[in-house]
Amino acid sequence: MGMSMWQWIDLNASIMKEMATSPSHWNVNRSYADVARKLGVDEDTVRNRLKMMREMGLLLGWRLIPNARLLGMASSNVVLDFADQESKDAAVPRVRGAQGTVLVQDFYGKSLQATVFHGEADEPERNLLTKGVAAKVVSSWKVKLPRCDLKPKEVDWRIIGMMLRDAETKLPEIAAKVKASQRTVKRRVNLMMASSAFFMQPLLNLRKAVGVTPCQLLVECAPEKKRALDDAVASKFDRIVFKLTNSETHSVFTILCTNVGEMKDILGWARSQPGVEFAKTDILEQQDYVHDWLEQEVKDRIEGGQEETSTRSSPKKTETRASKVPE
Repeated sequence: MGMSMWQWIDLNASIMKEMATSPSHWNVNRSYADVARKLGVDEDTVRNRLKMMREMGLLLGWRLIPNARLLGMASSNVVLDFADQESKDAAVPRVRGAQGTVLVQDFYGKSLQATVFHGEADEPERNLLTKGVAAKVVSSWKVKLPRCDLKPKEVDWRIIGMMLRDAETKLPEIAAKVKASQRTVKRRVNLMMASSAFFMQPLLNLRKAVGVTPCQLLVECAPEKKRALDDAVASKFDRIVFKLTNSETHSVFTILCTNVGEMKDILGWARSQPGVEFAKTDILEQQDYVHDWLEQEVKDRIEGGQEETSTRSSPKKTETRASKVPE
């Protein structure tokens, strides 16, 4: 018996969630096997579904995101609300060009969310709102990142620089560019992954999500109630393709909804849960990974040596293409 449309979508959502949680670029067969075993399907099903997602333009590839701790920084998410959609659209290039911005998530309407790397003592929204951006900070929270005790070598920074825009760059190409053996490159990448030096995230074209509405649920919760809330969301909603719960107070879930009505129901349910202090849902239109600033940071470390890595505490102002945004 064939699958119904929603069974097909549910399985695709589960595969995307598992691949986003712990992808292994260097041993793809193991990744497929792990995901298949967890979902109770065969390995070929996982492989074929991912291939289909690529062919339909939903899955564009993988992007590497360094752990902010590797750069001697913290990471925060900032949700901005603008007067109207036109104001937001005009501000997006400025938000992208702000020092420390690594990801911009554009919502339908007048809101967006930016992921920002910043100094431990800095306010994460400072650089976003000092470029002539007129917006209200709806919510802002620091992400609790895993420890990263790795002291990167120059070859590590060169490898990261090669993989920033395309985490699927082939091993021989990386080895040739960084002037190291393939064995060395593979060993260093595995060491960096094991040390949580960077993470790999799928690059999705959400406009290609046929038959569903990609929605983001943001909740702020009392710390003592947060774990129970996270578990409740994960158990209640099947089509969660991404979650970010490593904060003491905030959690984010990307859910494939059947329609806007379901999104409103999710919001109502979230607001009724014990300990919830704030909840917001948005239709997620686009995810834009920003590379210019990160590439300059990596380049600075290659040229400046390892000593700079452990001493820098806030984004350096650089004259990169991304920072040259008209005031």
